[in-house]
Amino acid sequence: MMKRLGLLVMLVSAVWLTGCQEPGVFRHVVLFKFKDTAPPADVKAIEKAICEFPPTMPMIEALEWGKDCSVENLQDGFTHCFLVTFADADGLKAYGPHPTHKAAVAKLKPAMEKLLVFDYVAGQATPPMAPIATAGKLRHVVMFQFKEGTTAKQIQAIEDKFRSLPARIPEIKAFEWGTVVGDGGKNAGLTHCFLVTFDDAAGRKVYLPHPAHKEFVKLVGPSVEKVLVIDYIAADAK
Repeated sequence: MMKRLGLLVMLVSAVWLTGCQEPGVFRHVVLFKFKDTAPPADVKAIEKAICEFPPTMPMIEALEWGKDCSVENLQDGFTHCFLVTFADADGLKAYGPHPTHKAAVAKLKPAMEKLLVFDYVAGQATPPMAPIATAGKLRHVVMFQFKEGTTAKQIQAIEDKFRSLPARIPEIKAFEWGTVVGDGGKNAGLTHCFLVTFDDAAGRKVYLPHPAHKEFVKLVGPSVEKVLVIDYIAADAK
């Protein structure tokens, strides 16, 4: 079943990438965990190098990042999240081989313990999110891998339930989600990414124990194989 689900996701992704893509900006989510032995100065240099991407890489619509500040202990050791926005998949295609990007990757590799990359089209958003980063907001990034045997109907019910939360929890200031685009092999089997935005940690504090959120957790729990959650305060790199 998981193979069939993975094939379905890839087929939908292929449709998006061939010109029938749902309206919405293209998100490139990158999570890092640095080695414990990585010198802090090297980590700072890598952060700085990535934040300097936009001026030399015009395909980037926005770039924001932050260090993990989640409270649920579901971040799987990841410490950094970078959210890079492109107008479409062509932007990502040009970004990968760009000399500035390749130089940063070369600098990153010796210090990195593990990496996760998740690309999606932010077409299903409440309200529609502009490409421009919103510095200072708390981003709550939630990713799922569903268990083998989970039906399309069950997944649809989970998607619908998550999408209902902004209308029930006013602390949610923006919400978007998408399924993984492409098959780069770096998404660790995760197929769904939800990006929930709060003004600050106080909003998240209301959200987590909120009855509507607890209803959602109860619904999704039996169906997920893996959950990854990382939170960060958005720092605009532009």
